[in-house]
Amino acid sequence: MGCPTILTPSAALPKPGAIPTEEQCFAAIRAALSTDCNLWDGGKFYGSTAVNSLALLKKYFTEYPEDADKVVLNIKGALRPGCIPDGSPHFVRQSMERCRGWISGTAKIEMLQCRGRDLNTPLESTLATLEELMQAGKIAGVALSEVDADTIREAAENHQNYGRGN
Repeated sequence: MGCPTILTPSAALPKPGAIPTEEQCFAAIRAALSTDCNLWDGGKFYGSTAVNSLALLKKYFTEYPEDADKVVLNIKGALRPGCIPDGSPHFVRQSMERCRGWISGTAKIEMLQCRGRDLNTPLESTLATLEELMQAGKIAGVALSEVDADTIREAAENHQNYGRGN
């Protein structure tokens, strides 16, 4: 389930173009989980600074803590303002810690998904940092977002264990 779409103004709401209320978001989340839709995708940059998908998930898991273990949470990160990918080791680690801070221990981030390929940082360096996060138990797997097929092949060739967890 893409949590970003929950926070998107919708023509289906009583007031077309309105942002859904927290109650409406929670109802959509619970409906998705009731149909075994448990792979959830989110990121700090989805929504406003005050109301983004991580803030919403924190509130949701605070209200429904029993659902936290039922969900595989895939969070997009390593993205600077202006949608600029930053796969440098320092920024990937910083992004992970910020995302963890946003959800404040209410759920486990299973995968940190670097959004886009940083052309200024070797992919090997970004993936090695993600591997360190896996070894430290901060994530269970690696995902990539908005990258081309060559990048996925390069990642797969060099890192056959990624995505398999600890």
